Amino acid sequence: MYRILYVALIIDINGKRQPLFFRLRNLRSRKRIIKKDVEKQIRQKYKHWRRLWEIRRNIPLVPLEKPYQKGFVRFFVLRDDIKRSSDSRFFEELLKKLNTEMYSPTRKFLKKNGDADEGFVS
Repeated sequence: MYRILYVALIIDINGKRQPLFFRLRNLRSRKRIIKKDVEKQIRQKYKHWRRLWEIRRNIPLVPLEKPYQKGFVRFFVLRDDIKRSSDSRFFEELLKKLNTEMYSPTRKFLKKNGDADEGFVS
């Protein structure tokens, strides 16, 4: 069995001698108290992080004077030598029907493949 040790100090308060008791903790209880304290600090930090995240998330958007687009746009244009060729009308009509604008955050215009092993495909 464990023995609980108490230590008594005599403190002189306002001319009166007052006994003050406190407990000496064994190693196991000291470790438990330290672990609880660390967990409590982690919970407090998490709550603080959540509060900051909510504040950051609820910041209102500011309209820009001159808007800009993030990323890149890709579309097709006829080259000069093809414009001067005899088939230029055919290619112009073809581009009118097929030409679409594609957007990408990078210059490579890669699509992410569903398989994690293969990575990106163009």
